Amino acid sequence: MAIYRLLREDISFDPETIEAMHSAYEQVCAELGLTLKNDRATELVALKIIDAAKAGERSPTAMRLSAIFALGLMRDDPPR
Repeated sequence: MAIYRLLREDISFDPETIEAMHSAYEQVCAELGLTLKNDRATELVALKIIDAAKAGERSPTAMRLSAIFALGLMRDDPPR
C-alpha cells in the first residue's frame, strides 16, 4: 500500500498514529472507490493523510476529513 511505502521514508510517527493513518487511508480510498495499490491516486491520498498527521491530527476521522478537503472534494473546512 502506498501509505506504508511513504511512511518508510518518515518514521517520526508512533504506532498508534500509524494505525490511525492506515485507517483513514483505507476509509478515503473506499469512499473514492480506489483499490489499495501503489498508484498515483492512492499515493496522493496517502500524502494528504501524512500531511494531516504531521499537522497534529491523531483521529482517523479528522485525518480522513482533512485529506478529503485537501484533495478538493469538500467545499467547507473540515470540522474540528
